[in-house]
Amino acid sequence: GSFSNKQQGEQMYYRFVSLFCICSVYVIGGFAVDGIASDGFQRTSFDSPKQVAEHWDARNQEGKKIVHSKLKGSPCVIVLFRGHGCYHCVKQLGEIVEIESRFRSRGVRLIAVSDESVEEMGKALRNRPLPFPVLSDVRSKLARFLGSDKIENWHGILILDSNGEARWLLCGSKPLMDFREVLSQIDSLQLSTTPLETHGLESRVD
Repeated sequence: GSFSNKQQGEQMYYRFVSLFCICSVYVIGGFAVDGIASDGFQRTSFDSPKQVAEHWDARNQEGKKIVHSKLKGSPCVIVLFRGHGCYHCVKQLGEIVEIESRFRSRGVRLIAVSDESVEEMGKALRNRPLPFPVLSDVRSKLARFLGSDKIENWHGILILDSNGEARWLLCGSKPLMDFREVLSQIDSLQLSTTPLETHGLESRVD
């Protein structure tokens, strides 16, 4: 009777909840978001290239604004880190230096972005220059758009295609140290193009 129908209803409800919890992929605002994996990272595959231009607000160490359109022409990997005061972030930057040529050989530009002030960033880079651009986004505009307010101590790796649109994101409460997965994603997305001599943005500054 009604009790049996209630039981059936409850069983269907719990099956739905279980399926929802077990399923690791869901879609939010056009993002195909993978659940946080056992390694502590969350991976996001964009169901279609995602516009990030309106969320881009970055300056180089001279304080000159790097407009988003200047990122077009070659794919980019944006490393979103927490500044040179973060020990693990500095270690991550060192790891990237060791393999940056593997990105250049694929025609992929590396750019690191933090919420440090231009002055703080400039001082750090004078003490320890890096072979790729490091930019300041003091309002964390891009990071916030990507969900940095949802994970404590947020760090991210964002892949942009040659149109400057987002294709893949990895984020977590710690910086990524092994970039083989990022290189594999670049290959999987077929983003490789003509090799680059440098990661520099000098000719792309407005």
